[in-house]
Amino acid sequence: MLRRPWDAVLTGAALALIVGMVSMTLMLTESLARTTARLMAEAPSLVVRRITAGGWAPMPEAASIAAATSVPGVIHAKSRTWGVVRGPEGVLTVVASPRSLGAGRIPETRHRLPGPGQAVVGVGVTPKGTTLRLRGLSDREKIVDVVDTFESSASLFTHDVVLLYPDDTRELLNIPSGYASDLVIDVFHAEEESAILPDLTTAFPWPVQITTRGESMEAVQGGMFRRGSIGSIVMLPAILALVLVVLATVRDRYARRYEIGLLKALGWGTGDVFRMSLYRSLFIGVPAAVLGSVVAYGLVFWTGAGWAGRWLLGWRELPVHLALDASGAAVLLLEVAALVLVPFVAGVVFPALGSASADVQEFLETGAV
Repeated sequence: MLRRPWDAVLTGAALALIVGMVSMTLMLTESLARTTARLMAEAPSLVVRRITAGGWAPMPEAASIAAATSVPGVIHAKSRTWGVVRGPEGVLTVVASPRSLGAGRIPETRHRLPGPGQAVVGVGVTPKGTTLRLRGLSDREKIVDVVDTFESSASLFTHDVVLLYPDDTRELLNIPSGYASDLVIDVFHAEEESAILPDLTTAFPWPVQITTRGESMEAVQGGMFRRGSIGSIVMLPAILALVLVVLATVRDRYARRYEIGLLKALGWGTGDVFRMSLYRSLFIGVPAAVLGSVVAYGLVFWTGAGWAGRWLLGWRELPVHLALDASGAAVLLLEVAALVLVPFVAGVVFPALGSASADVQEFLETGAV
């Protein structure tokens, strides 16, 4: 191997690239699915929105809650006020803080609730302590002070969110007092989500559209992976590259059979040739697999995979810092490394074994020593 160091370096680089590409694609896909499922499990059972001929319309809060709670199986109903506005760098989602919490803190978090003219924002919007200019419907503008930011672990859903005081949210979205954007409902059991839909639909005196938690999860994951399906295409050239590397290795081993003949002439046995070939392949393959795995893990988990949001998932504005679930990543990396190393090691060892069991004189005559 030291006689041809650049061959070993190039082969190792190719293996590292293959391991990295395949591992990165699979880890990103599986981690996104696990993280999305974990966060969506905390979402409300049902979301109800009022619809008109012109699309979505605000719904009366008191009447909507009364209609929803009249349906057997509904244990809790709460109105929400939210919408989309323009920020300095793109579209943002503004959400009104619950009035029922007063001036306290968001439950189960360290974040304080915003007061008038204040905001709590996702990590992708703007840093804490700055001001934020928002432009809502009818070009309504509002400048708010950012008093806190959401933690990055929930950035998949809070990255571009701006939590505002209720009156500020209504002003930007042009929603009258006493009205809300939608209604969220919780039921006793997940099986009841679909079962109560007919009764819930008829309980409202206006047309509504109801979305279950399962439908929301399918929409979120489906949208991600439809736009991120280009990631699976990355595996096709990676697999082709692995096949080419193995074929090139086998061809090189057969082309240099005279080296095996020379070693046999010097007294080497078949076992010695086997061990030499095995050590050679592992000396190249194992460091390459480790390097590719470390780089892939770092790109997906250590950097927040913001590149994935921009390149693979289509988020052109405010690419999300993804705090992904890393459980199962180690097993996946080992599986990918084995998938790449086993064919490569076989491509080095088996030609050497075949040459070691053949006639020595024939090999010595076919190559220049």
